Amino acid sequence: MKHKIAQLILTPGKNAKTVCELFVAQVDAHKEYLAGKLFILIEIEENNADSLKIINFLIDFLSRNYYQNEKILLREKISTLKIEHIFEAALAKTNKNFKKYLESAKIKTKISTINISAGVVHDKNLYLSSSNKNKAFLIYKTKDNKCKNQSHGDEERFIYKIVDIINQANSNIEEKNNQNKIFSNVISGKIPPQSYFFITNETLPEYFSKKQIIDTITLLPPIGAVEQIKQTLAKINSYISFVGIIIKSREINFVENKISAPAKNSVGKSIVDLNRTEDTTENLLSPAGIINPKRWLSLLSDKLSASHLKSSKKSLGLKDKILVKRKKTLLNALKNIFSVIANIFINLSSRLISFFKRLITKKDYKNIIKINSFTALKNNCFKKLNLKNKALLFLAIAIIIIFSTNLLFERNKQKEIKIEKNFDEIKTVIEQKQNQAEANMLFSNEEGAGKLYDEIKALLAELPQQTDEQIKQYSEFDEKYNSFLEKIRRMEHFANAKKLINISSIIPESSTENLVYSPKNNKIYIADSLQKSIFIFDANDSTATTFTNLEQEILGMNSPTIINDSKIYYSSQNSLLTYDLENNSLKNYPINANNGEIADLDNYNNRLYLLDKKNKQILRFGATNRSFSSPYAWIQEPVLIDDFVSMSIDGHIYVLGKNNQAVKYLRGKALDFSLEAIEPPLVNPIKIQASEKNDYLYILEPSEKRLIVYDKNGQFIMQYMEKIFSSLKDFALDEANKRVYLLNDNSVYQADLTHLNE
Repeated sequence: MKHKIAQLILTPGKNAKTVCELFVAQVDAHKEYLAGKLFILIEIEENNADSLKIINFLIDFLSRNYYQNEKILLREKISTLKIEHIFEAALAKTNKNFKKYLESAKIKTKISTINISAGVVHDKNLYLSSSNKNKAFLIYKTKDNKCKNQSHGDEERFIYKIVDIINQANSNIEEKNNQNKIFSNVISGKIPPQSYFFITNETLPEYFSKKQIIDTITLLPPIGAVEQIKQTLAKINSYISFVGIIIKSREINFVENKISAPAKNSVGKSIVDLNRTEDTTENLLSPAGIINPKRWLSLLSDKLSASHLKSSKKSLGLKDKILVKRKKTLLNALKNIFSVIANIFINLSSRLISFFKRLITKKDYKNIIKINSFTALKNNCFKKLNLKNKALLFLAIAIIIIFSTNLLFERNKQKEIKIEKNFDEIKTVIEQKQNQAEANMLFSNEEGAGKLYDEIKALLAELPQQTDEQIKQYSEFDEKYNSFLEKIRRMEHFANAKKLINISSIIPESSTENLVYSPKNNKIYIADSLQKSIFIFDANDSTATTFTNLEQEILGMNSPTIINDSKIYYSSQNSLLTYDLENNSLKNYPINANNGEIADLDNYNNRLYLLDKKNKQILRFGATNRSFSSPYAWIQEPVLIDDFVSMSIDGHIYVLGKNNQAVKYLRGKALDFSLEAIEPPLVNPIKIQASEKNDYLYILEPSEKRLIVYDKNGQFIMQYMEKIFSSLKDFALDEANKRVYLLNDNSVYQADLTHLNE
């Protein structure tokens, strides 16, 4: 690759007055060799959903029209096919596609508000098409004749100059405003050696002088220049978007300059200066309290060398003291440093070995093997050492401890750097995927957003959480992840949920099972078979009363259903309990349920329907004043549900099973019906309720603390969830007032149904 490309984009988020995007094609080496690298810079002066659609369309279609042009593949065989012509053809095709897209999508926009620059970098050439207000600067190297004439004699000096190639090209081309075309002219030419292209939106050059642009881009590598520009622009307190791209030529233009010969001692001096700078920098960067082993090793080496010279009986003559300076490279200097360190440790090790050999006899070795305590070792060995040898021994131990401590510190430091680098990389990827997910949500692409958030979840599991900053960043990502996850899952919290009554405060031993709501008298009836009681809560004045029949034999008060707002029926093994709302009385009626297991009970058109879980059947009963008729097996075909859970009737009968299973029946036969899959999946529902007046089905799943809303065709609408509900048991609808009553443990809650407001 003969060019380096760096991208810059800064947006103030939702407060931006414009929408901008930067695209650089990522293609394989072969395709880049044939077609070069395509880049697109767009800014639209309207911040709305249509602008995002236009940006995505232009990037997608221009990239496709260029790289999927069959002439690209023919360039290897036909040399007359030029990149410029292929690029112009792609621009022309994109113009046509864009016009058709605006008409089909019914988007009204002004071409003058779309500032776009599209170009291709191939080999030594640049092909650029730019519309409206974007800028394209060429920063090139040229001779500085002024400096030459003033003070430098014949020496040639070079400086960088900057020119706006778009303005220069437009001055030579007669402009024709075409409201239907977004691309018109193409600027092409060779990229000068050691030059730069800086393509930006209109606002970015307004905050930088030409000298600042030249100094920043030419003195730093492209990525470093981008970071420097970002740091400067981040201080601007304005809702302005900045976008730009830097293209640097990597071709080196060799120039023969007359360079004066360096002084003989320049290399040696540079090595000394380099070593001094290295020592100073190391001292500045070393953490406080850490002992520098290099310094101590150097001092020890000097002491050992001095001792060695002192013990030598040979004296040095004047001639031997004359030093010959040799040219040393940095590599040689480093080798010498490591050689000194190695010699110190070798010398120290040999001294310790000889020291122990000289002082410890074979008998002492046997004693050392036999001893089991440090005190014995001290008595047998250390006492024989003189003061000087003891000092040397402790010095050696101290050096080993210091060296080990610093080695451990350095290892931990490198580990922290690696973790921090890994954290930054994962953080960048998560932020990119969050932005992509937000864009998908804007275009109602919930499936694409869901896949991205699955990837984000996996990345969050890998995100380090060792420092306070990392933990804080993880919490922010996790909170944002959960927020968008709720949007994708169409999940809302119960609005204005409030507790109406806690039955345990009335009867501490209570164990409520279900509830029924009567719209006629605006009362809620909560059953407790263990206490043989029905608790009655009046929603008009928030008062509570209790009906108890201790004499009646009650084997259960399950699956309540209310008929004509006058009677509540409960299933109780092989009988039905009837509670009369007007007379406040409870009666027990035996029924013939064919030895089945009743899972649910409902009524329609003054008839009772029992859901037989054991026999996978629905039993229909006709009611008389004092008894019920013989059961009628209502389902007329084999049942595909594995396990009956609940049913509800509105003319059709909806039967709910576990694991997202449901059947819709009419006249005893199943219709084409299924519940749409949701996230998290429906696994353990306990109740289904069909709306009497609206096109909704409600399903309660306590394990997920939620109430799910479908339409009566099985299409998912939304789901309500609240973490405070620890043990949901039942719910009752009051759609006239757009609310629901929920029985959680022994308490009744009231919450709003916001989907009924739409």
